[in-house]
Amino acid sequence: MNENALSRWTGLAGLATVILALVAFAVFGTLSPPNETDSAPDIASFFADNRTALAGLVYLVALSFGFNLVFFVGLRDVLRRRAPDTEMLATVGAAGGVVFIAVAYVGFGVLLQLVYREGAGDPDTQKTLFDIYTLNITMASVPTAVAAIATTIAVLQSGVFPKWLAWYGFAVAAAHLVGMGALARDGFFAPSVIGGYIAPLMFYAWVLAFSVLLLRGPAKAA
Repeated sequence: MNENALSRWTGLAGLATVILALVAFAVFGTLSPPNETDSAPDIASFFADNRTALAGLVYLVALSFGFNLVFFVGLRDVLRRRAPDTEMLATVGAAGGVVFIAVAYVGFGVLLQLVYREGAGDPDTQKTLFDIYTLNITMASVPTAVAAIATTIAVLQSGVFPKWLAWYGFAVAAAHLVGMGALARDGFFAPSVIGGYIAPLMFYAWVLAFSVLLLRGPAKAA
């Protein structure tokens, strides 16, 4: 595959990732999802009452992660072709992205189990599973930060993308590292706030920026 085609397909995969993820975020937000302070019966009731919408949400997220995998691998090859001396950093960035996706898939698998059983069974078990889902997504913060940092350093060294994108990559990594340590039971530093919304939305803005620049071509991207 020539470089223009590689850039185009990588950018399109990134756009698909962002669009699907934002639709999933919108669906989740409109459902008023439970948080860490809600009671076990309330959490069980939420999954029993929103089975169809949540199943669709998990489907969208699964598709988004699939395109995200293509994006990370494609971005690695773009960096390697435009700046061969960044090969190691580009590879570390792609590996971090793959691990992030794998960990997040497990978390959403737990969420799908709650959807599949429609809140049936012991409410305390349902709450425990919901906590496992939330904390699993939190655990994905570290490999995401690794992906952002490695890619950002590669961009700074190579100059193939604007420096503002690189500095924003450091902000994305910092948000995820803060999210990994945000384990309060409620409030701003609860896992569902930083790790569940703020850091992921910053990440998808980062992917979107890369995607637009990739679709514009090498000269304009730099």
